[in-house]
Amino acid sequence: MPTSIAVLGAIVYDEIVTHDRQRIESFGGIVYNLAALSSLVGDEGIIRPYSNVGADRYDAVMRLVGSMPSVRADGLRRWEGPLTHALLTYRDRNEREEIVRHMMPPFSFGDVRGALAADGIMFNFVNGTEIDLATLRQMRAATRAPLYLDMHNLMVRFDGDGKQHYLDFAEWPEWVAQFDFVQMNEFECGKALETRPKTPEEFLAAAHRVLRAGPTVVLVTMGPKGVALAHRRDGVEYGCIIPPAPVKRFVDATGCGDAFSAGTFWNYLTARVKPANPVAAAMAGALVGAINCETQGIGRLDGVRDAAERLGEVSPDLAEKVAAGWLGERLA
Repeated sequence: MPTSIAVLGAIVYDEIVTHDRQRIESFGGIVYNLAALSSLVGDEGIIRPYSNVGADRYDAVMRLVGSMPSVRADGLRRWEGPLTHALLTYRDRNEREEIVRHMMPPFSFGDVRGALAADGIMFNFVNGTEIDLATLRQMRAATRAPLYLDMHNLMVRFDGDGKQHYLDFAEWPEWVAQFDFVQMNEFECGKALETRPKTPEEFLAAAHRVLRAGPTVVLVTMGPKGVALAHRRDGVEYGCIIPPAPVKRFVDATGCGDAFSAGTFWNYLTARVKPANPVAAAMAGALVGAINCETQGIGRLDGVRDAAERLGEVSPDLAEKVAAGWLGERLA
């Protein structure tokens, strides 16, 4: 049977000003997850997005999603308001400002009931308000599928002008405890944990702190410094730093975190050896994210389907250790 992944979050109309001042208009939000997954799964997977899509761009969204192999659009619901709109202005290759308007209505449990049958469920908090904690807990209690959180804007609220305002996110442990996988970038890590990690070792300590709140795998992406990973296996906690995968020709960083999450989760769910090794899955995800950086906007990501066989491109040393069953260093 094909492996099925449900992807929950907002679909967005993006205006992107790149680091070299080019202007790009395209769809974004969870569309980047869908594009990466569609490139990854071939005939071996089914992808089901769940989103409330604004009526003004509903037909265009359906055409785009319908053009993606292996994506089924039956979880997309039309509503009469406008589609979420984001203006993304990059200061450099990795840092950007976001102005986001027109939040989609949050999911009810009925809206996402169909996702519960999936083999894995991804949540990407593009708006920050896609689902509330009570509804998330209902979902967690109703499925044994692994749940993947991309924190993104979970701790953010956007005002009427679309400007970001950060919450006092003291309840982050309650949120992350509902998930098997938690992903955050260096900025989100600093805001949620009220800390300022600078070195890879400090980021790994932050990932370990989140792991102690209940998830099984925590990934803190550090941009050009790689990924700090902490995970738990049979009650033992492990961690490591995954170096950045090489980017042959940098074009655009938009969606690279979404491609990383898609590559990591897909390769974890479909690993030949069970239980899957999160280090190997995240190395494959790093390669998918790097390939996304070589692609402008949303497009087919060539060369990602065999990412699990090419871990040596990320790190020959780590690839050799992972092939021998290495799970990372034990965390104190």
